[in-house]
Amino acid sequence: MEIEWYLDYVKKPILSKDKGEKIVLIVEKEEIFEKLKKFADKNRILLMCSNNIPSLESITIVEKLAKKKKVFYLGDLRAVSLYNYLCFVFGELILYSDLKVKNDISYLGLKAKDIDERLMSRTGEVIRGQEQDVLDFLSKMKNAVNILKDEIDFLKKYDKFFEIEGFCLQNNLEDYVKKELNS
Repeated sequence: MEIEWYLDYVKKPILSKDKGEKIVLIVEKEEIFEKLKKFADKNRILLMCSNNIPSLESITIVEKLAKKKKVFYLGDLRAVSLYNYLCFVFGELILYSDLKVKNDISYLGLKAKDIDERLMSRTGEVIRGQEQDVLDFLSKMKNAVNILKDEIDFLKKYDKFFEIEGFCLQNNLEDYVKKELNS
């Protein structure tokens, strides 16, 4: 896959101070990181923001953390977010499709089951351009399909993606994260 356009967006990760937490929560966006800071402190969660596209530095940090702590990833229900999550799971930027799982990271992001008729009719954006290219690439990756089959199938079927901010207009972000962490 050609991802040169993608690499232009790579930023340095943001990491809260490690105080011996047993859980790490990776979020894609700084806005979500800021919204979850107090929640993370209160619930003893180490919070990390990958700033959308994971840098090699982010991937290395997560790889080290995954050896000692339980790691979760919170992102949108969109191809680029699924790609970002898989970069952490495979431990590298995905440039080809024959990769093996390297890190045990649970997907806590929006899932196909989270999108009901109400959300389907009010939010979501049509998949186009680079987003479509990433979805096509993920659809051909056997390991990606094995890990995120429902989400990839959903995106292909409905041709729409959903961002966590839209979901949180009708649902409490902290409640959603707490529920998913406990499931």
